Amino acid sequence: MNVKRAFIIFLLIVLTTATVIGVIALTTGVDNIQLLLSTMLCLDLFALSLLGTGYVLSRGRWRFVMLLSMAASTAAAGLYLFLTCSEGAFEVRPTAQWRWLFVRLATTATALPIAGLLSLTRFRHAVLGSARTFSLTFVFLTAGLICYLDWTVVGREEFRLVGVLIVISLLGVFGLPLLHILASMSPTSETVADQSKVGVTCPRCTLYQQIRPGNSRCARCRLRISIEVEEPRCPKCGYLLYQLTEPRCPECGEALGVDELVSASAPGAPVAPALSRDGDV
Repeated sequence: MNVKRAFIIFLLIVLTTATVIGVIALTTGVDNIQLLLSTMLCLDLFALSLLGTGYVLSRGRWRFVMLLSMAASTAAAGLYLFLTCSEGAFEVRPTAQWRWLFVRLATTATALPIAGLLSLTRFRHAVLGSARTFSLTFVFLTAGLICYLDWTVVGREEFRLVGVLIVISLLGVFGLPLLHILASMSPTSETVADQSKVGVTCPRCTLYQQIRPGNSRCARCRLRISIEVEEPRCPKCGYLLYQLTEPRCPECGEALGVDELVSASAPGAPVAPALSRDGDV
């Protein structure tokens, strides 16, 4: 069993355990229902934090930071269970220092995977790249302020400041992935991919098949296949240059060089399967 499979199975076990605890708490009418529900939420957050951390690690980004996030997640979950067991079984009430240590660990375990996931967004436009930088800054600033403040004596102004930072951070957390999706979309009316198919032999099962460019799977063994199309475009306005009838861009009138004319006059654009990190085509 490889590490990735074992990691996913472990997360499924944690989520299943949290679900069972929540169902028991809500259906049996036990006295410590709040404790069980908080334990369920703690396990869910622990699993989600590890899931985000593992995904960023699989993409080869921020390895040290993600390992730190994994350590913080494990420490926060372990500390919560220790404090819960100490209070329930041994009737030892946790001190304020232990509680605030848990808050700091949980905040770190939440902020680091979020920042790692946001770092995976890619933008060509400088303004969108700046938005990503500001979003990451607000995530770290919010987490740092939550860990720094003493919440037993925090005033109304500090509370409002943290609330504003959280709201702005949430905008980046939800807005950046949407902008990333929009930026990666190409107009359907200006792409060669919708007009062509590529003959590909699956490297796993050797099935020959016709596949459209983009992300798909083998019809027999379901191997993931990704085909990228290099589309000739105008160097000035970016208009798709495909099967031109004259040596100039039909959109902006830019005169085209020999390289652009050779690519644009071809019946199809160069197409090549892309080999991914995990061995899929």
